Amino acid sequence: AEKAPPMPTSWQGVPRSQSGAAPARIEPTDRAITASARVEAALSAAGPRLRAMLEQVCVRGSSLQLAEQALSLRRRQGKTVLKQGLQALAAHYGYGT
Repeated sequence: AEKAPPMPTSWQGVPRSQSGAAPARIEPTDRAITASARVEAALSAAGPRLRAMLEQVCVRGSSLQLAEQALSLRRRQGKTVLKQGLQALAAHYGYGT
């Protein structure tokens, strides 16, 4: 698992509003919003059962074993569910059709 970057010890480089009182609000860009919508559409297309496994492994980066535990699946059942989820994503994106 990757470690999160360390928190800054100095906040001097943090953007401030024009008044200098508080950090400027950072709004997501249109590209970030549309990327998020595309990911949501792909995960929704997989269906709720497969989506949970895809979120565990592909989004959160969990190991297959940890994903099986989190989803209360039998040992080695996660491999089958993940494969089905990846096939659903491939179908969503038009691969293998």
